[in-house]
Amino acid sequence: MQRMLSHSQKTSAADGHAQLGFTLVEMMITTMLFLVVIGVIFALLFNQQKAETFVRGRGQALDDMRITMDRMTKELRQATSVVGTPSDSHIEFMTYQNGVTIDVTYDATGTKLTRKIGSSPATTMQTGLTTTSIFDYLPSTLTPQVVDITLVVAPPNLPNSTVTLDGEVHLRNAG
Repeated sequence: MQRMLSHSQKTSAADGHAQLGFTLVEMMITTMLFLVVIGVIFALLFNQQKAETFVRGRGQALDDMRITMDRMTKELRQATSVVGTPSDSHIEFMTYQNGVTIDVTYDATGTKLTRKIGSSPATTMQTGLTTTSIFDYLPSTLTPQVVDITLVVAPPNLPNSTVTLDGEVHLRNAG
């Protein structure tokens, strides 16, 4: 009887243990499903981060371009004369700053637009230019009445993307 009792106890213990655990196949399937779900979540997070970087870079480029465009249009609207013959990447003019006439030069070379006042060193106004052809003059470069400005910038960290900002300035004080 002792033998029989211990045999039945062993049988019920073995059956109970088999019901509480998982098989290797069940564990592998569960792990694979978990990995697929985690992979989808990481892909969504990566795409969201990439889109946010794009929007932030584009917004920063537009902000920088607006500051540059505002300064150029303000100075050109107050210009009293254009010095020399301007080109599509260069303009020099006389304008007012704090009630004093000053000589201002804008030059686009490489990927930078610089501004120079008189004989002082040039300062960088805009970086990331994709073209140095930013100025257009109407009716001509010899007698400009209107200056069209087109800034085309490639924002940093955004390959194959450009931002364009256009402006038109009527030389009101030029004689």
